[in-house]
Amino acid sequence: MRGVRRERLVCVRSVIARVIGTAGKAGDDMKDYQAAYEACKLQAQIWKQEARTANHTIAQIYQAITGAKGEPGNWNGAEPVKALIAERDALLSR
Repeated sequence: MRGVRRERLVCVRSVIARVIGTAGKAGDDMKDYQAAYEACKLQAQIWKQEARTANHTIAQIYQAITGAKGEPGNWNGAEPVKALIAERDALLSR
């Protein structure tokens, strides 16, 4: 997860640097700021969808392992996955 956060921070910093670098130069600064804003907004929307997709995948995995059909908030962390792995390991060691 840290790699993703770092990538996002670098992206945001690069957009900010581009805006600051263009400020004060000849041309329409407002267009540069608007373009940077739109780039940040689009990137945020992409990351939001990626997070939704990841959360949905996690919910499907949890439901497949536990057979639960309830709210995704009742996941109990990674305990059901750990329990299933322990059960599998116990069966394999027989």
